Amino acid sequence: MSTRTRDVLAPQATIDEAASAATIVLIAPDLKEELPVLYLRLRDAAVKKRSKIVEITSKPTGLSPYAWKSIVVEPGKEAQALRDLEAGIVAQIASGSVVIVAGRANLAQSADSVMTAVHQAMQVAPAAKVLPVLRRGNVRGALTAGLSPRNGRDAVAILGCATAAASTSSP
Repeated sequence: MSTRTRDVLAPQATIDEAASAATIVLIAPDLKEELPVLYLRLRDAAVKKRSKIVEITSKPTGLSPYAWKSIVVEPGKEAQALRDLEAGIVAQIASGSVVIVAGRANLAQSADSVMTAVHQAMQVAPAAKVLPVLRRGNVRGALTAGLSPRNGRDAVAILGCATAAASTSSP
């Protein structure tokens, strides 16, 4: 398993863990628009000074006014921005609990660029947990239940295999 894949499969954080982390590294879409409950929880943590948000974004988001540091970069350049962090930001990320909130900022962005950025963030904070933010509802629950494509099969292929197996086993 590659190091980058291992980083993405790092221990996953819950929303509670993200809202109580000392530092939240945000490499994600505008949570105010995409995941409003998570946005409210993280905004509350920042306003009450429980957490410092380090935001790496291609444009200002709903959390930008509450971020301790907001770094605006070109889309796909998030990993480079994390490599070039100022010493003060690195010190903050390296101290205390860290949750990396990660997801594609838009549908045109490659998942690979997000994975590379998460990998770079894990270089700064190896003990960090990752909270993946996905646009579809209950993706994490489905993956936890084992409903993920296997052997490169999509949902149609999986259902086809299940149907074939059922027809050969019936009397």
